[in-house]
Amino acid sequence: MNYQEHLSPWVIHQLLPDCQQEAIARFRHRNDAEGYLKAMSQMRPNSKFAIAFDVNISEGNLASKTQAATSNPKSNKNSTRSKAKTVAPN
Repeated sequence: MNYQEHLSPWVIHQLLPDCQQEAIARFRHRNDAEGYLKAMSQMRPNSKFAIAFDVNISEGNLASKTQAATSNPKSNKNSTRSKAKTVAPN
């Protein structure tokens, strides 16, 4: 996903036969996407459209983040630290 696609995460997809889809427009705000969807539905009443919020994380980037989290115990939320309590003898 390039920088421009990160700026416009709302996508209008045209639903095609055989579970295919084609991205036809991208928007920064959901209300802009809904307005465009309404206009497209009126212009093409026999076509089907869908709005989606596109969050695309590349697998290479995800793998490096996972590796960094497991190698650094401070960043790992599941790491436990033993808290020793010192008790002075009486």
